[in-house]
Amino acid sequence: MTSKHASVVVVGGGSAAFEAAVAARQGGAPSVIMLEKAPEPEFGGNARFSHTGFRFVYSGADEIRRFLPEMDSATFKTLQLPGYAPEDFTADLMRVTRGRINKDLAEVLVNESNGAIDWMRELGIQWEPAGSVEIGGKRYFEPGIVIHPTGGVGGGVSQLNQWRAIASRMGIEIYFDSRVRELLGNDRHIEGVRVSDGREEYELRAGAVILCAGGFQANPEMRARYLGANADLMKVRGSRHDTGEVLQMALVVTAIRSASP
Repeated sequence: MTSKHASVVVVGGGSAAFEAAVAARQGGAPSVIMLEKAPEPEFGGNARFSHTGFRFVYSGADEIRRFLPEMDSATFKTLQLPGYAPEDFTADLMRVTRGRINKDLAEVLVNESNGAIDWMRELGIQWEPAGSVEIGGKRYFEPGIVIHPTGGVGGGVSQLNQWRAIASRMGIEIYFDSRVRELLGNDRHIEGVRVSDGREEYELRAGAVILCAGGFQANPEMRARYLGANADLMKVRGSRHDTGEVLQMALVVTAIRSASP
């Protein structure tokens, strides 16, 4: 079996995968390869079907202005941007989850949200105002969701194409039609993946493997198991390629680690 090598392998082709790949390249990884199971016209996972709303902490209008440099001053003044504090974000997370949330992870999400959006802006992601309600010539937004990547309601494809252009400029390779068959290694160290594409099956060894392909909504059996009775009968919108096998591989490795003495 053919064996290939990369410094970092990212499994997945959606927005999280692009962000991980770009961050790895920025961090000094000499070579980064993304493995996307879908064919090129369908790449991107569920991000392809998203309106790409981002909820994040910000201080007020002056901060948002940096994301909308092309908007004229008169139009910008119609945007009502009172700010969204960390405690507001935390309260919303607690409300929508009814308190069933990992508080440590929530704290990371809240505290890093502003830096993450600024990082995207600095990389070159273009932004526009999110959905709003106009009253008396002023535009009001859902708290914390005031901008999203350009592309309107169907902005998911636009965001993916922007990420793809950034990744290409950074020398990140994307392998389409590339299904991960197996994680190589053991419960202590994952050293690569076994990949199957339209031509061959091969091993791709790497110094680090990042999994960004955990969705399973396109797998009726997993929906029934994890989402409850009759979930397998639901009409599902989103990527038909999100079938959960990479998540299952990761769960097996976790189970082995848990069972280890």
